[in-house]
Amino acid sequence: MKIPIKVSGQKMRLPSNYKFIAPKSQKFVNFVFDLSSDWDGMTIFAQFGQKEGTYNVYLDKNNCVDLPPEIKSGKCTLMLYGTGEGSVIATSSFL
Repeated sequence: MKIPIKVSGQKMRLPSNYKFIAPKSQKFVNFVFDLSSDWDGMTIFAQFGQKEGTYNVYLDKNNCVDLPPEIKSGKCTLMLYGTGEGSVIATSSFL
């Protein structure tokens, strides 16, 4: 399952209405980020958070990440972080 996420500046939006992901389907869930030019030239990772902790996954060359297997059934958050040359740092809103 591919879940598209539009990222404009620091805001992330789901173009479609995804309320849940089937339990135990982590290896089949792929997030595809449509990044604005604000993120150009940065090394970017997605951070998934849940009560148990946070899990970082670097975006691949197609701006995609898979849902980490550590994320269990229940609510979780998703945020993007980016680093560029020098002291350039970017973060997105939570999703």
